[in-house]
Amino acid sequence: MEEYEYIEDKDRFFASFISIPFLVCGLSLQFTVSSVQARPLLRVGIHHVGTDITQDAAGNFYGMETDFMQALGSYAGREVVFVPGTWEECRFRLEHGEIDVISGIVKTPQREQTMRFSRLMMGRANDSRDVHGTLLPHRVNQLYFAVRRDDEALMQELDLAADQLIGNRPYFVSHLYQLYYGQRGSAELRLTEREQRFLKSHPVISAVVVAREAPFAYVDKEGNLQGTMKKLADRLERDLGIKLALVIEQDYAAAQEDLDKGRAQILLNAEWDASWAAAHNTDLSAAYLTSYYTTVTRRNGAPRAPRIACLQKRLTDRVLLERYEANQIHYYATAEECLRAVSNGQADIAFLRQESAQYNIWQGDFPDLVTDGIVTSSQDIAIGISDQMEPELLSILDKEIRFIGPNGIFDYASFYDQGLDKRRSIRSLFYAYPQYFITGLLLLFFILLLLTWRQSQMRRSHLKQMQHIIDTDRYTGLYNRSWFKYEASKYLKGHEAQGHFAIVEIGISRRDILVETYGQDVIVELLRRMEATLQKTEWAKLPAVHTSTGRVFFLLHMDAFDDRTQLTTALTHLMHLNEYISIGHLVVHIAFHIGICPLKPGLSVADAMNHANLALHEANPICFYNAEMQQKAEFQSRIESLQQGALSRKEFEVWYQPKYDLATRKCIGAEALVRWRSRELGFLMPGQFIPRFESNGFITQLDFYMLTHVMETVKERRTTGLPIVPVSVNQSRLHMQEKNYLAYMQRLKTYYGAEDIELELTETAFDFDTPEMREHALHVMHELHEMGFRLSIDDFGSGYSDLTILNAIPLDVMKIDRSLLLASRGAKRMQAVLARMIDLGHALGMTVICEGIEEHEQEEMLRSYGCDHGQGYLYSKPMPEAEFSSFLEHHI
Repeated sequence: MEEYEYIEDKDRFFASFISIPFLVCGLSLQFTVSSVQARPLLRVGIHHVGTDITQDAAGNFYGMETDFMQALGSYAGREVVFVPGTWEECRFRLEHGEIDVISGIVKTPQREQTMRFSRLMMGRANDSRDVHGTLLPHRVNQLYFAVRRDDEALMQELDLAADQLIGNRPYFVSHLYQLYYGQRGSAELRLTEREQRFLKSHPVISAVVVAREAPFAYVDKEGNLQGTMKKLADRLERDLGIKLALVIEQDYAAAQEDLDKGRAQILLNAEWDASWAAAHNTDLSAAYLTSYYTTVTRRNGAPRAPRIACLQKRLTDRVLLERYEANQIHYYATAEECLRAVSNGQADIAFLRQESAQYNIWQGDFPDLVTDGIVTSSQDIAIGISDQMEPELLSILDKEIRFIGPNGIFDYASFYDQGLDKRRSIRSLFYAYPQYFITGLLLLFFILLLLTWRQSQMRRSHLKQMQHIIDTDRYTGLYNRSWFKYEASKYLKGHEAQGHFAIVEIGISRRDILVETYGQDVIVELLRRMEATLQKTEWAKLPAVHTSTGRVFFLLHMDAFDDRTQLTTALTHLMHLNEYISIGHLVVHIAFHIGICPLKPGLSVADAMNHANLALHEANPICFYNAEMQQKAEFQSRIESLQQGALSRKEFEVWYQPKYDLATRKCIGAEALVRWRSRELGFLMPGQFIPRFESNGFITQLDFYMLTHVMETVKERRTTGLPIVPVSVNQSRLHMQEKNYLAYMQRLKTYYGAEDIELELTETAFDFDTPEMREHALHVMHELHEMGFRLSIDDFGSGYSDLTILNAIPLDVMKIDRSLLLASRGAKRMQAVLARMIDLGHALGMTVICEGIEEHEQEEMLRSYGCDHGQGYLYSKPMPEAEFSSFLEHHI
């Protein structure tokens, strides 16, 4: 080996000789270790991975439950192997002997029939997690580990190990809970009914605060409480839904008097001292903050027998009297007065709360004082409660302190420490560091001179370059939309007397398809050609382009034409000049559409461009803007702004349209339809808002709202014994690519049940860009069917029908679109198509239903073709839920 090349030959021999015994010992040790019998395994199922249990890259698990089971395994002489999985998977594995024990579950009578639970608990449930529906609100939910009911020997072994573990480590469970949950607040503030009634009966609670130390607790110039205690008071009001009537005092004696005489019910910043509290008829909450105290001196230090300046408080008396004589200690009303006494020589050391000392010194009012920041003592802070108050108040405050958590309280305490450098005065900086201050100012002065000179040289060049970037399209190098908006405004101001103008926007039809098929260069070439053509005309001013949208803008001089017909002819000719483009050996036809907005007095260029864009979307191929387009756009925008509030206010109503058996004319089902009863827009039909919801994605939330309402109604009717028929609910194609869709549907199925629920999807639900996305959609359908949902394909035959999906999806119902029924009226060929489609559905094992039946002749024709069910106005129109409930009483 290279690192031993410096050893001489005799040294190598000696080293080799010496290493032989160690080698022999090592081999012997290896043989001994390998000969020791391996520990028996303890296979533990864990079901909170990702929530309360985490796993690192090496595969190690961390959590309160896993740590407990590792220690338990050590005492039982077993090697613990964790088997993660869902709750259902863990229960299945335990029943079939694939694991030995499940950890971290709540004991219930139902589970005790199949499991044997540990004698000692292994912790308690974190309020924020769901222990499979077994958490009891406002109660302590203890966690146990469990084995199979018939495995009594293993439970005796583990119970014995648990007894030894807890006996030798009595605080082990508390330590684990503090380690994993104590450093964060409770996930939810859980109050009992009695505690909630207490808060309702006490909407206002009087709270006294000792405010004399900034930033911990102090009063501003307006007499309002500020600091950490103000933050805490605001948090209590927000979380508990009460109002705190604050009483401000300057010392604790006055605050205690307020409690004794009933002027206050709680003391926000009481020092945690149980003996003092008992002597003054005061209850103390859990400590929510620890205050640390330090000393402040002048820069030249303090003498051997210093005079101490401090605030009157029990901690001060107890700590300082152990170190100094009573005549050395002098009391002051506020922290500022203590520091001022040290600054002017009346005292030598100020004994103050650490944050208060730092805050006041760094404010700059005492530049001659310093603190080393060393903690000399500490004091826990709690909330004091008058013993005249009901005991519920103490429990509420303890829960609130736990809910906020130590980190939240620390954030409040450190809030005013942030940005102290920004609040520090220049005077204090100069006093502390005069040489650095002067040097820095001189250096800054010369740097500013240099930068000013350099800036004057670069300014024009940079502005020119920046303006060029702003004003030009990055693909074509031509002027862009931003340039056009500015230049058009300027042009119009100088040519107001030359006649009437309009803003014109030209768009390339099917731009996305062109880009996907032929590439972005085609769009660039088209825009360049259109801009060059416009440059040659006399009536087009300031042409500009926008490649990302495939648009051309220009200012049109309308007086160059006698009427709109002549203008339309000119624009049509303009499109003809650019309608063909050569791509390799292909000549591709390009279609354009044009939106025009005439400029009127008071209408800005920016608004006119927006109006031209609205007209562009209506153009076929040329359209002039009118007020109706703006109203339509505003209506759609209004819908989008109201959608979320409408959902939270439950403005969307579920209506039902019955489905009936063509043979018996009895109601055999219904379709859930949505109506929007908006308090702002009135009663809206689906066609007025569903397209907008489809385009902005809100349709997925509305689908879940509808589905949940229907499943809840069906479950309620089933529970009360009312008549039930299967109900179909539409599901948007957007769900097919929605994350966690299947998980959410599984939760709904578990809670409400999937029977009597049918999911309707259109063929477009499987019309995706890639085979992978299509396969995923098919997978979603199979999973929904496995959950127990019936599946139907809606509007079948309304367009291009991909018959392969009938084979790929486990469909239960084929719903024939009404357009096919209308087309078959008097048309023998379409009637034959309709009949064969019904036969196809039956051959594939599906129930066939036809929608849109409005005439008896249609019903008779469908019945003769063997169609199973029908839906339409001939039988019943959609109706509200209450009316449908009454309808069912007489039609099933």
